[in-house]
Amino acid sequence: MFSVDKSASVEQSESRTGGGAVPGGPASDRGSGRRKFAVATMVGACSLAWGQVSTEALRVIRLGQSLPLTGPHSVLGRSYRESAAARFEEANALRRQTGLQFELISLDDRGNPDATVVNARRLVKTDGVHALFGFVGEGADRAGAIVAAESGLPYVAPASGAVELRSSRRPGVFVFRASHADEIRYIAQHAGLIGLNRLALAYELTFLGLEMRNSILELQDPTRRTDVTLTVIDTAGSDYTVPGAVATIIERNPQAIILGSNDVASSALVRAVRAAGYKGYSRCPTSAAKA
Repeated sequence: MFSVDKSASVEQSESRTGGGAVPGGPASDRGSGRRKFAVATMVGACSLAWGQVSTEALRVIRLGQSLPLTGPHSVLGRSYRESAAARFEEANALRRQTGLQFELISLDDRGNPDATVVNARRLVKTDGVHALFGFVGEGADRAGAIVAAESGLPYVAPASGAVELRSSRRPGVFVFRASHADEIRYIAQHAGLIGLNRLALAYELTFLGLEMRNSILELQDPTRRTDVTLTVIDTAGSDYTVPGAVATIIERNPQAIILGSNDVASSALVRAVRAAGYKGYSRCPTSAAKA
């Protein structure tokens, strides 16, 4: 453990993966199929982004990553890092053929966007990374992209469905997952195909939550006969908001709940509505699938 930026007093842990063993053991089997598919594209994405780096004779591609390795959101952070590190180990085994070696530097931000900014600037200025890669958590949505743009570096494979990252204003961003709007659209379409026309969206009052709310509202069409209930929960899934959301859901009795919130809040809501007797389905976009 060490301190970075004395004014912020942010303590962080660091992991490096080069040609040696991957620390932390194997990734969880949960969602392994999706993660394997995702990380299989990462090396290709990094190689594509590598074209933006002007260094001529360099053979090591150093990637910097900020994500929650500790704290309530660490399950997804650790899983993402371990999967990516394992894939880079495979790529490094072929360095004699490719002439390239990947080095992944991972810093813990505990899911705090302010710590993400500190980490990202350290990765750029101190560690000299060639690209910011694989950011996870709230910091992946804006903080990492902003620092990457300021530094003129590629921002590769953030675990975020934020529409902003898919804007033409972010030409240096390389995404490989669907946006929240795409996911909400697919969930609603699939629900309709199996006869679920009463839906609820539980979302946070963050820009990501509002993105999801706007996406589902755009899908509302009287001819589709879809009834959508909206309810708000806070990012901590606390007793201040969850009981009200549960009361709304029980009263309206939707056939499925779309969880437009982080893993902690989504888990709290699902536990509470099940305890209240709700028997319907729960569906979540990829960003909340870690619940």
